[in-house]
Parts: sequence; C-alpha cells; structure tokens
Amino acid sequence: EEEAYSAGERAVLETGLPGVAPQLVKLLGRLKYRYSFSQNVLQHSLETAYFMAIIAAELGLDENKARRIGLFHDIGKAVDHEIEGSHAQIGADILRKHNEAKDVVQAVAAHHAEVEPVSPYDVLINACDTLSASRPGARSETTELYLKRLEQLETIAHDFPGVESCFALQA
Repeated sequence: EEEAYSAGERAVLETGLPGVAPQLVKLLGRLKYRYSFSQNVLQHSLETAYFMAIIAAELGLDENKARRIGLFHDIGKAVDHEIEGSHAQIGADILRKHNEAKDVVQAVAAHHAEVEPVSPYDVLINACDTLSASRPGARSETTELYLKRLEQLETIAHDFPGVESCFALQA
C-alpha cells in the first residue's frame, strides 16, 4: 500500500497536477502493478498525459486540464476487477465522487467512445491513448501476431489495382 501510494505521488509530482485527492493518488499508484498487453498502465497514463499536454498547447487548450485527463484516463483499471463495468465508466464515476471537474470526468468516460464526445478533450484523449498504446515498442506481441499483421499489410497492398507483388518489411 505504501509503495503504491508513493508511485501515485511520483506520478502526480511528475505531471505537476495540483489538488489530487489522496484516494486518487492511491489508485494511480495501483496502476504501477497493472499491465495491459504488456504495457505498464501507470507508465502509459503518464505518457498519455504528456501527449495530451503537448497537443493541447498546440491547439490552444488548457494544458493542465489535458494533462490531468491523460493521467486519470485509465484510473478505473485500478479497480475494474472489483467493480462491474468498463474501466472508462468506473474511472469517470470515481473522479465524479472526488469532485473532479465535469469536463475531466466527461473526457475519461468518453475515451473509448462509450459516451458521445462533447469537447475537444474527449476526442484528444482518445487519440493520445491510441498514440501511447500503438507506438513501436509500447506493447510486446508474439511472433505469431507480428507475422499475421505483416500478412494483413501485404493483403491490403495487394487489393490496390496494379499491385503485382509486395513485401512488408520491418525497418
């Protein structure tokens, strides 16, 4: 419990977020011990927070709010094995109970398109979540899955008129 809390504190300090409730810090810390497709969920949340802030700044949006949404977007995964529902909805409910801003709660609920996006943050979190999860090296995959993906790429290329042969290569 102490180590989890400490991990949550480090994440909050790294992102520079003010006023994070102690219970939320604890839940963030629990993400250190969760993996999704071999990607550490706390590291993924930090990375998503950084992507959110960078892109929000370019778009003229509130960087701190974007960073907060990014860090909290998967907080429901800390308890989704204990509570019924999707991690997005569980996370939104947790944040609502801890008086997080309505647009933060909304973006967390919308990050897998389970609820209709209503703000740029709702769309941005979906994109940044995908960026972190799909970047090269983020998630390990078996050789079988990798080869299957290469075959799928070759099949797509073959569907274009005039393509006689193609080869998907790792570079």
